[in-house]
Amino acid sequence: MIFVTVGTALGFERFVDAVDEWAAHHPDVSCFAQIGQSDAPPRHMEWANSIDADRFRDLSQGATVIAAHAGMGTIIDALAAGTPVIIFPRRADLNEQRNDHQLATVDHFAERKGIHAARTVDELTDLLDRRNQLEAPDPIGPDASPELIDGLRQFFDRGAGEAASKRLS
Repeated sequence: MIFVTVGTALGFERFVDAVDEWAAHHPDVSCFAQIGQSDAPPRHMEWANSIDADRFRDLSQGATVIAAHAGMGTIIDALAAGTPVIIFPRRADLNEQRNDHQLATVDHFAERKGIHAARTVDELTDLLDRRNQLEAPDPIGPDASPELIDGLRQFFDRGAGEAASKRLS
C-alpha cells in the first residue's frame, strides 16, 4: 500500500494529481491519500481530507512506501515508522508555498538512508514504480537526543537573554 500525504495545512494538487495518474495505470496497487484542503479529490485512490494521528500512524507503519510533501513532520513520522518515504517539494514559483524551504529540505535529506527525493513528476513516478526496492530508513526513537535538547535549550536561553537585553536598553 502507498500512503500519500500532503500534511495538515494545505492541499497539494500537482502532487496528488501525479500520484493519482500513476494509480490509474496501477490498479493492482492500493493507495490511500490524505489530501488536505483540496477541491480536487483523486479519482483512482481512496482519500480523505484529513485523518487523526492514530490513523496516520497506522497507515505510515502499514505502507510499503509513504509519498509525501517535503514537510519535516511527515519525514520524522516516516523515519519513526521505519517506512521508506518519497518526498516531493511544494514550489514557490508554482504558488504552492510562499518560499522554497521544501526544496531546501529535499536537498538536505536527499542522501539520507530511506528518504528518496523526487524533484519532478518523472522522478516521482519512477520511484513509485520502484517502490518495492526502496531502501527503508533506520527507525528513529520517539525521544530527541540529549544533544539536541541541550542545543535547543541553549539556543532559546540565548534568545531570551538577547530579547531581555533589548527591552532594557
